[in-house]
Amino acid sequence: MGYKFKSQYEATCKANPDHKWKPGDEVFYDKEKKIICVNEQCYKDQGGSPIEEKKKQFQGRKRLTAEEAKATSKVLYLYAMEQASECLPEINLASDVSGRQTWERRQIMDKKADQFYQGMIDLMK
Repeated sequence: MGYKFKSQYEATCKANPDHKWKPGDEVFYDKEKKIICVNEQCYKDQGGSPIEEKKKQFQGRKRLTAEEAKATSKVLYLYAMEQASECLPEINLASDVSGRQTWERRQIMDKKADQFYQGMIDLMK
């Protein structure tokens, strides 16, 4: 199976020293037969396999800008808080009788929300 790719090194063909290439030049390569040349005809004459189109490699996820990351983070945190309140119905996000949530309730909510938030971040990796 032959490939065509851009060279990272300067080199010459073993069969024909006149065929030289430098970094960035397209070269033909057969891994199994250890054939490499910048000239396609020379590559074929040496017994190089037909060139297969290289499938486009996965480029990964798009990197978020700082603004997108902040917006995503806020949405995930709010969703985590909502999920935590559904998981713990006895803890209400609304104020209690004194006008404030108790410290214990707030700690439990924060812990549950952080766990859920971290799980969402792990899923996005």
